[in-house]
Amino acid sequence: MKKGNGIIYYPIFLNIEGKNCVVIGGGQVALRKVGVLLEHGAAVKVISPNLCPELVKLAEDGVIRALSREYKTGDLKNAFVSIAATDNNQINHRVAAEARERSVWSMW
Repeated sequence: MKKGNGIIYYPIFLNIEGKNCVVIGGGQVALRKVGVLLEHGAAVKVISPNLCPELVKLAEDGVIRALSREYKTGDLKNAFVSIAATDNNQINHRVAAEARERSVWSMW
């Protein structure tokens, strides 16, 4: 099925249970993405200098790992899935580029 920009998308399902999934970003969008990953049994790491209160609580409870800092190249090492959930397109593009280099599934 063609979407608005002419790209044909292929639907895919991934088994992420127990797999390392990295979310870059700490706001409400990141929180929603983290929730879905957790529902499917992923091992979630969140990287952001600012985390919303709900993500802070998940980290304090040991449900997720959180690194309170900016994304840096190398953060996707050993990741199965990465999600760029920032409001900074430059960072999102850097995350996507690293994901391609490392053959990591990547979503925005």
